[in-house]
Amino acid sequence: MKINYGGNDLTKYFKVLDVKRQLLPSRMNYTKEIPSINGEYYSGYKYGIRTIEVDFAIIGDSKEDFFAKSRELAAMVDVVIPTKLEFSDEPDKYYYAVVDGSIDIEQIVNYGCGTISFICHDPIAYSKEEKIFTASEDNKLTIDNKGTAFTEPLINVAFGQDAHFLQCTYFTGETVLIGARPDVDKPEVSPSDVVLEEKCEVTTNFTSVGNVL
Repeated sequence: MKINYGGNDLTKYFKVLDVKRQLLPSRMNYTKEIPSINGEYYSGYKYGIRTIEVDFAIIGDSKEDFFAKSRELAAMVDVVIPTKLEFSDEPDKYYYAVVDGSIDIEQIVNYGCGTISFICHDPIAYSKEEKIFTASEDNKLTIDNKGTAFTEPLINVAFGQDAHFLQCTYFTGETVLIGARPDVDKPEVSPSDVVLEEKCEVTTNFTSVGNVL
């Protein structure tokens, strides 16, 4: 098995003995106790962190080579922010992880074994495959999440011509509307960048508010 971390192949420096991965990260359920009602009311859940443990062995050609590989490995996993972690047996997925705790190596001359604990504060496994969606003839675009985890998308829209509104609707009916649908009873007006135009020559359009600026 190969393990890639931050664009570096860690298996250049060690041999993978075992990888322990969780089927699901720890799940925390939330409930509310309501008087006079049996049991509790379920109010939702969230997933905690995900941990991945890698048991490895460093085999050096000599004692010096062993220490050189150990130092290179230490430099590869010493990161500042969560970094992409990939496994060759999951070629289409990656995680964001940092090393947790210490990496202790039991050394005998030019051989040593130990365990690296990776912690994923974002417990989701991400797909490497980009999905491209195309709008239909009526300018409606349906985005279907093929993953197994609920996701909150970031939607960026670039208009190729003037538009009245942008509407995003979830499959359950919740809708976000930016702008306003055209009203046939109101005349069309050209767009303007003017927010306020006041020459301050008379006070007719102002209201007294005392000494508040």
